[in-house]
Amino acid sequence: MRKLNQYLAKDFLTVFAVAMLLITFAFTIGAIYKVIDIMAKGISIGIVGRFFLYNIPYSLAFSIPISALFSTLLVFGRLSSDSEISAMKSSGLSMWQISSPIVLIPLVLVGICLYNNCVVYPLTAYANRKLIKGMGVED
Repeated sequence: MRKLNQYLAKDFLTVFAVAMLLITFAFTIGAIYKVIDIMAKGISIGIVGRFFLYNIPYSLAFSIPISALFSTLLVFGRLSSDSEISAMKSSGLSMWQISSPIVLIPLVLVGICLYNNCVVYPLTAYANRKLIKGMGVED
């Protein structure tokens, strides 16, 4: 049972990490138009880097749930297409035993999202607004 949980968790976390990187990158790219204004004013690369750093919690607020959904669908879809779920059920495992790692990992992700959305994001949004106003760039 432990091997099965490790196998499913590793499969889920691998897909989650790749999806997370791609989706966070896509959301961060959305801030490019602001960076063009900032760089036109001759602002240093360090400040532009801080601007992107402050935008990451905003991106995570959306990319964590989307990545978790995508990973869950992909892992269970692959398990189903390879008939691994049928093999596990025929060996006497209940659906809860099969899906427990993929249910428990998103519960941890919910805690991370709550912390990000309630603590980190408001602080970085304020710091980002302050940074932009300090540079004289419109929000």
